[in-house]
Amino acid sequence: MPSTSVVLPWSTWAMMAILRMSCRCRIFFPVPNPSGRAAGGRYRQKSPAVGFFYSLLCLSQAIDLTTRPGAPAHSRARIQTMSTISGSIQPARRTGTGASAALASAVTRAASRQSWYTIRFLVDRGRVDDAWRAYAYFRWVDDRIDEGEGDAAARADFLRRQQALVEAAYRAASCGRPMPADLGPEEQLLADLISGDTEVDSGLQTYLCNMMAVLAFDVERRGRLISAAELDRYIDLLAAGVTAALFHFIGHDCPVAPSAERARAVGGACVIHQLRDLIEDCANGYVNIPAEYLATHGITPGDVAHPAMRRWVAGRVALARDCFREGRAFIARLGNARRRLAGRAYIARFEYMANIIERDGYLLRAAYPERKTPRAVLWVASRAFI
Repeated sequence: MPSTSVVLPWSTWAMMAILRMSCRCRIFFPVPNPSGRAAGGRYRQKSPAVGFFYSLLCLSQAIDLTTRPGAPAHSRARIQTMSTISGSIQPARRTGTGASAALASAVTRAASRQSWYTIRFLVDRGRVDDAWRAYAYFRWVDDRIDEGEGDAAARADFLRRQQALVEAAYRAASCGRPMPADLGPEEQLLADLISGDTEVDSGLQTYLCNMMAVLAFDVERRGRLISAAELDRYIDLLAAGVTAALFHFIGHDCPVAPSAERARAVGGACVIHQLRDLIEDCANGYVNIPAEYLATHGITPGDVAHPAMRRWVAGRVALARDCFREGRAFIARLGNARRRLAGRAYIARFEYMANIIERDGYLLRAAYPERKTPRAVLWVASRAFI
């Protein structure tokens, strides 16, 4: 497997060392003693807050939790990495859910250390393996659609198979019908993920259905312009799906009544995410600018320096800011501390990106290396606790 080591300045390593010592010595946060075990017992759980803060400092090459169109240029290498990881699982262990859990963890860690640490420290203890499976599976599907071999018809056939597997897996879970025998190792992640989902209209089911709908739209619209209504629908589907996953995997036993504001924070993140990757996505055939706006102002997706384009970007950033404010207010009312921490950290990452876009005068760039600096990581980490 290719190396995923991170090179950071000495100051960041020093801060990480301090945080690790504080975690061990319980200086900043208490370390809970789960399951009523006596002090001094074998098993003790690190503070989720310290663990997540540490994971943010480890972040250097982060990939977002949300699946998106137009994967980065290195996504082809990620496909090869996944194949290598899949082949590295010992044949003797390729049966049962243990093998898929090991594969899911390895794929998630190779693709995004931030996602791996977030799942490791914040997801409900009994749902960690499934959270890794969900991330790794959709990372693989997204990469296959964006960067895999084959034409549009082949990509559509691939996605139809994945949609059929979701339906087959739920039939197998509810009625005992067998799954297809020709599942690949990545598809086995999906089968194992769904096999334990016995809830009616679960958050996981919402997540899977919404993400499949998002990917189906990506396959269909690649290479064409989309309307403002289509763009809004796309963001709504993605935001609702990611939010459903958050509430399914973190604080699952603390139900929250459905509301319009529940997915606002993620919706704002999707808006900033699209702005951040707009140049790259357009090059890959995904234009997330309303066709009506382009026609009205006589501009093309590549005219990022045009005043009309910059006004549109400014309006999108303002929209995202409103979403973040409403999302933070909603998150503050959540009863589960891990949900609050995960939600605030998620918002903070995109608030930082919004700050960069504003600083640039709404002139979008192809890359934003400053979002991966230790300064950015520390800013996001500090906002996660505000």
